[in-house]
Order: sequence, then structure tokens, then C-alpha cells
Amino acid sequence: KQWYQRRVRGTTIELRNEVEVTGLVDHVDGLMNIHLSDVTYRTPHRTTVERFETMHVHGRQMRFVHIPDQINMARAIAKQLDTQRPDQKKFGNRKQPRYLEKKRAERERILAEHAAKSATQDTDKVGQATETGS
Repeated sequence: KQWYQRRVRGTTIELRNEVEVTGLVDHVDGLMNIHLSDVTYRTPHRTTVERFETMHVHGRQMRFVHIPDQINMARAIAKQLDTQRPDQKKFGNRKQPRYLEKKRAERERILAEHAAKSATQDTDKVGQATETGS
């Protein structure tokens, strides 16, 4: 947890009223509401700077979220998805080999039927050619 806190300490949220809020991201929900701790609140033109222990920012009030450059977003998103849906990933991997095996068997059956049909058509053509040739 300390590594995570050290990495996202500088996340800055710019609000629609031009206020900047910088702090540690504790939680983000599906509506983009963000819960922050150790917050620095700056008014436009940096006239007032205040510090708060915690703050909640509604998603509709945000203009921009500035994520620090040192965070690898692809890795962070993958890690978050793995923690939220471990069962879906596990079951998806279990079903995939069966699905592929079933599709492979179906494809082989179709190819075999097609080869059998073309073989019977070829023998019919050969038989017709010998009858017309004699």
C-alpha cells in the first residue's frame, strides 16, 4: 500500500470552477466520483491554499484529472481489472480450450463432408465422361 500511496500522491483534479485539488486517490467509483486524502485545495490564481484530511469530488464537477507521469496506466488498469473480476478471468480461461476444441472438430467435420461431396461429384463426372466417350 505504501508504494501505491507514494506513486499517486501528486494526482491533481481540475474542477469546472477552476479550483485545483491535489492529493492521494483513495477510491474512484463508476460515476467518476473520487475520494481523496491528504488534500491541497487551491483556488483560481492560487490566491488561497488550504489543506484537508479527506475530500470527495463529484464526477460532474471535474474538468481534468492530471495523473502523474511516473504511473504506468496500462499496468494500473490491468491490475485493477484483475482485482475486480478474478472469477470471470479464471472461468473464461477454462472455457476457451473447450470452445476451441469444439470449433476445431466442427471445422474438420465440415471439411470432411465437403471432401466427400467433391469426391462423389468427381466420380460421377468420370463415369459420365466414359459413357459419352464410348
